[in-house]
Amino acid sequence: MEKPSTSDVDRSAVLRQLNLVLSSSWFRNSRNSSALLRYVVERALEGDESGLKERVLGTQVFGRKTDYDSNTDPVVRTAAGEVRKRLAQFYQNSAPLPEVVISLPVGSYRPLFRSSEVVPLMAGEPSPAPGDQLTRLAPVAKPIVNAFVVRNRRRLAWAMPLAGLALLLLFAGFLVGRVLAKSHQSALHDFWSPVLQAPGTVIISAQSMSLTNGAGTSTSESIGDHPLHTQLLPLAAAGCASQTIAVLAARGKAFDFQPSERVTFYDLQRGPAIICGDASNVWVAMFSSDLRFHFVRRGPYTMAVEDRRAPPGMGWSLQMDKPYAGLTRDYAIVARILNPRTNQPMLLMAGLGEKGLMAAGRFVRQSDFFDRQMGATRSTWSGRKNIEIVLATDVVQGISGPPVVVASDSW
Repeated sequence: MEKPSTSDVDRSAVLRQLNLVLSSSWFRNSRNSSALLRYVVERALEGDESGLKERVLGTQVFGRKTDYDSNTDPVVRTAAGEVRKRLAQFYQNSAPLPEVVISLPVGSYRPLFRSSEVVPLMAGEPSPAPGDQLTRLAPVAKPIVNAFVVRNRRRLAWAMPLAGLALLLLFAGFLVGRVLAKSHQSALHDFWSPVLQAPGTVIISAQSMSLTNGAGTSTSESIGDHPLHTQLLPLAAAGCASQTIAVLAARGKAFDFQPSERVTFYDLQRGPAIICGDASNVWVAMFSSDLRFHFVRRGPYTMAVEDRRAPPGMGWSLQMDKPYAGLTRDYAIVARILNPRTNQPMLLMAGLGEKGLMAAGRFVRQSDFFDRQMGATRSTWSGRKNIEIVLATDVVQGISGPPVVVASDSW
């Protein structure tokens, strides 16, 4: 099979953007992030697939010995997480639109390169006012350089059945929604009203399948590395999305389901949106970073939801280095906001792990969960533009329990 070709123009555009990113405030003070990003971009442009393995990156970028244990020394995974976060921050604050967008998909060290181009106005649509140029000149994702074709059949054996099951979940959510009776004016109805009443089609973005290097199934593997976490997270996002599809379909609201990497900032400005994923998702990272309850990485092994009004270090955490079989509790953020960047209503559902994400989907769909816990405080948040909720769910023998509200805020 031939390697993807790269034109001189494409290559030079990517290298120009790489230098711009590395010289930004987000990268120039982070030696590890800069070194890793430069290495993977240059290897991808050279078509060197073998150079994008975790062990190779550990030895070539971070000076580890060739026989080092990546399970006890997650230097590459930690640095890759930082790169993804810093890239999201860089593009979030980029104006004007960049020539090329560089991203590092979750579960992979193969970068993607996309160009940003101006979206033409629709026929008959008035020209924007000068002050509106930044919102009307929106990026459209168009591949410049293909990363690499995944050839690992063992990983695809995980991906294909899960992808099919995800589609079944979405279809089931649609069918269930069609037969749901119109609900009474419950607290859950008030929660959904801004999304349902907003004009336009609802964009539903779910974290897509990410193929990881691990393929084992031992219950002694850590939460962060176990396939039941890394492979089922996108499935949980699809299941979460199916819960919202049921709500939309029951009320006759048009929707468009798309994997996260296919959704552009332009799409999110056209109407209400629903985002399903975890803290590594680019849209979750971008739109949750300013919220009161937000995701924080505490060292290489721990992810947490923290409260800006609480002392540092307080909050709700998940230790990713613990055995997967020992997982007893997971957490999620549910936020319905008027997004200041898109000026559109947005429902954000994000879990520390897949169990928390699945609990979030149940919470926004089933009024018995929502009304029982949020009905008493309905007068304090109903009618406000923004509400954010932190959920917990107990996990017993790999099965998540009912979602429980542990904190909330509205403004």
